Amino acid sequence: MTSAILAIDLGAESGRIMRGRQPAPGAPISEELEEIHRFPTGPHPVGGTVRWDLPRIAAAIDDGLAKAAAQGPVSSLGIDTWGVDYVLVDDRGEPLELPWHHRDARTHGLELPVPAAERFSRTGVAPSPINTLNQLVAHRRADPAIFDRAAAIQFIGDALHRRLCGGPPRVEHSIAGTSELLRAGTAVWDGELAERSGIPARLLPPVVAAGTVLGELRPEHARRLGFTQPPRIITPAVHDTASAASCVASGAYLSSGTWSLLGITIDRPILTQTALELGFSNETAADGRVRLNRNIMGLWLVQECRRAFAAAGRDRDYAALTALAESAPSPAALLDVDDARFLAAAGAPMPERIAGWYRERGHAAPADDGAIIRAVLEGLAKAYAKAVAGLAVITGAAVPRLTIIGGGVRNRLLLDLTRKACSIPVDAGPAEATALGNLRSQLGARRNAAT
Repeated sequence: MTSAILAIDLGAESGRIMRGRQPAPGAPISEELEEIHRFPTGPHPVGGTVRWDLPRIAAAIDDGLAKAAAQGPVSSLGIDTWGVDYVLVDDRGEPLELPWHHRDARTHGLELPVPAAERFSRTGVAPSPINTLNQLVAHRRADPAIFDRAAAIQFIGDALHRRLCGGPPRVEHSIAGTSELLRAGTAVWDGELAERSGIPARLLPPVVAAGTVLGELRPEHARRLGFTQPPRIITPAVHDTASAASCVASGAYLSSGTWSLLGITIDRPILTQTALELGFSNETAADGRVRLNRNIMGLWLVQECRRAFAAAGRDRDYAALTALAESAPSPAALLDVDDARFLAAAGAPMPERIAGWYRERGHAAPADDGAIIRAVLEGLAKAYAKAVAGLAVITGAAVPRLTIIGGGVRNRLLLDLTRKACSIPVDAGPAEATALGNLRSQLGARRNAAT
């Protein structure tokens, strides 16, 4: 029986465990992936704060791994996640508290000790309240004692890898690149920036490349979950966008999910004032190069609108909401989807925030559910076109084409609106690009080990 490879793909709304196979030895991973298990993730309210329920996510992963073990041998697995969020752990790798969610309001209006322009020149990451550095500064100021007890800062995916296989704390390169603490274009922490910001540099673990074999599933986990042979734990590009973007060979990519990230892969970071002003970050690609991309609010607005509609007794799936949007009129003005009011998880329901944005500008608010979703999708298309134009300004070269990957590929209205707004060829790439990129990293590590 052919051994499977598993991608544990954790998104900000849901997580999935996807099975991939090689059609033949030496062949690439088939793009036909099998979903073994799906479970919710999402913000977890705790006493007026917004966290991640990491124990529940870990238990859901175990449930999925037990299903996979029952279906046959598994040779390796790896975890990818959203960026920026971290957990403080003790010397055994145990979390000291539930990790904070980047949509918690604790970083809003926060002033950092190091000026934004200097931080960008050092790290290449655009300043944002969600960045790991902002979160750590807010955390340190609110609870300095927990940093004294901590042995390491780990990102969510890295902490979950360590739970499965043990070993010392390590951080994969692409996820470290979202932190605003890594020197631009390198795999080296900026310890001076950390210390000047009040964050002990001793807490920053070694950085490893995507495709690193971290170990094997712990024997006690393997027995409990039903594996006869423990699979290897191989870190993919842990940042989901880096895994997804590895599936786009040329041109620009748009990773469309809860967040949208639009960019290109380049050899060296671009640290110009223009890049800073246009809000572009130099993050890390799966192969260690640079992803010059802009973070855009994404389908979070649609997800939150759907949740609000359901709470009001109008529960529809995404396909039904898109169908309503297709027959709705265009909005009175194009919505600025990156307005700060749309970021937080707490607050007024998303449809009310959107209505408020229109009323403040003297426009009629969208009249019904379909019109609200239409306004969001047209606003996203406008933001994508703006980012494509920004890439051309920063790099001095026109963007030849854009490939959309991720869950947004399934939204045909969004694709059509993006094509019209961007005025360049727009292709639909794999909807499961993140899982596919994850699996390819694992397969690359196996081939390297064999040779």
